[in-house]
Amino acid sequence: MYNDMPFEVLYFNGPPVGQECAKRHKQPRPRLPEAQRVQDDTDYMVRDGKFYPGAMISSTHQGEIPCSATSGILVQERGTGERRLTCSWHVWEKLAAANPHILPSDESEEAQKLFKVYHGATMSPVATVVARIGNTDIALGRLDDGIQFENESMGTNIRPRLRSHHKNMQYTDRVELNSFTAGRQVLMVMGSRLEVRRTPGPAHSTIRAPPNTDHLLPTQGVPYIHLHQGVYATVDEVLEERPFIRDSACGAVLVRYSDGKVGPRTVLQRGEVCGMMRSADITHSKCSVNGYLAYADSFAPLIEEGWTAVPPLGEETMENIPAPVEEPEGPVDQG
Repeated sequence: MYNDMPFEVLYFNGPPVGQECAKRHKQPRPRLPEAQRVQDDTDYMVRDGKFYPGAMISSTHQGEIPCSATSGILVQERGTGERRLTCSWHVWEKLAAANPHILPSDESEEAQKLFKVYHGATMSPVATVVARIGNTDIALGRLDDGIQFENESMGTNIRPRLRSHHKNMQYTDRVELNSFTAGRQVLMVMGSRLEVRRTPGPAHSTIRAPPNTDHLLPTQGVPYIHLHQGVYATVDEVLEERPFIRDSACGAVLVRYSDGKVGPRTVLQRGEVCGMMRSADITHSKCSVNGYLAYADSFAPLIEEGWTAVPPLGEETMENIPAPVEEPEGPVDQG
């Protein structure tokens, strides 16, 4: 209490003394040519008895890996308490298209096999994709019995918390991803990409037409909404200077790195997850010569459906969305 007024004090001084974070067995080296490149395809289930955000996951077909991605975070539905692992839907998209009669929500043996999630180069089965969030690239995987997932980013003490909405992000804010192919990389927020899809709802009231052309507008019975997808940009060439983005970085969660006012030493410890890496335009087909774009799905639809981040072991009371702590720091480290 202060002057008979209640107020809340939030303070974070890092993890408990002596607590060590999980470290990568292999440090990714994304800058090198393909023949010399290193990616962390370690099976952490064999090594540690659990795996983490930023690890290698994949689908499989006829004993081979058709597509791999980076593991996301473990989330929990507020109402039921069910826990799911966030994954990239496109890893299983071709398999689903080739088998339209099998749905992720099926409990059949076929669905269990088709949408199985494997981990590491040894392809240890760890989960099964059971749902997709709308038409985003966000898929949800149910962990297999006996599989443990620790919600702490490797090589850091970052504990994920879901941000309330993508609208909290500002132009030039920075975010960090941690992928088994690219390691830790920092990207800059450049805006949002809108995808239009039809859905029930009120007509779009902001559409205007020139005089005498109202007949060209959609009728009141044709409403639509848009889906926000974050757009993140780099300012350097691939393989020349940071950030280095490689295939299979998709699925890695994006953690706020700095917000223009507060630097990474404070912001990263908040663990504010704002979205999930989707794809990168490393061919420069949609950008300037000196940079390229990477696309990410906002976690807003996930939050709106009642999902929240699962705290790491021993932190079951941790808040998912802490109040920002405004404090001055030096210049932001670009890494």
